[in-house]
Amino acid sequence: QLLRKVLKVMVVKAGSQLAGAYQVTRPPGGLGAAFRMAEQLQGGFRAFLDNHFIAETTGAAAGSAAMPSSAASPPLSSRVSGGSSSGGGTPLASARRKDGSGDLGWWRAATRVSLEHAEHCGNVCGKVAHLLEQWGRLSDTTSSIRFADPTLYRDIESFEELHSGVKPGGAAPELLDLKHRIGATAALQSVEERLAG
Repeated sequence: QLLRKVLKVMVVKAGSQLAGAYQVTRPPGGLGAAFRMAEQLQGGFRAFLDNHFIAETTGAAAGSAAMPSSAASPPLSSRVSGGSSSGGGTPLASARRKDGSGDLGWWRAATRVSLEHAEHCGNVCGKVAHLLEQWGRLSDTTSSIRFADPTLYRDIESFEELHSGVKPGGAAPELLDLKHRIGATAALQSVEERLAG
């Protein structure tokens, strides 16, 4: 639960500070600040993954060790009835084992989703940082391209205008949402391909 809360705070922060897919030419706060922020956010998610202090296999072992077993102690009904292991003892022990397995299964699933979400967010921040860096390099050459290749210069101007925040969609909270992972990847890849082309 605590790890999920930490990740949620990180995602909310990234959603409010990361430039969107269609803001890479004129991000809020300026190009340099947006690039540094994207790199910092990427580093934060990477640190979350690197310092995740309970691996799934470790958690499974710890969970199994913590669960009571019928070999370690007699069933509750056996102790209450004076030592008899027949009757209601077996169902109670079985139910206890099933409940423990269910808790461990939920923990594994929640951990796996948290790690997948953190990895996705780190990838998004990294791609946004890359786009910002690529645009920064390209924009530094526009003055020389203007007279050398007017057609290419107009293409650059068109890209700059389209990705200055006027195009709808591609906002950071949407990009970071694990449910929209496919759409986020497609949007960022589309911008990258057009920028590289």
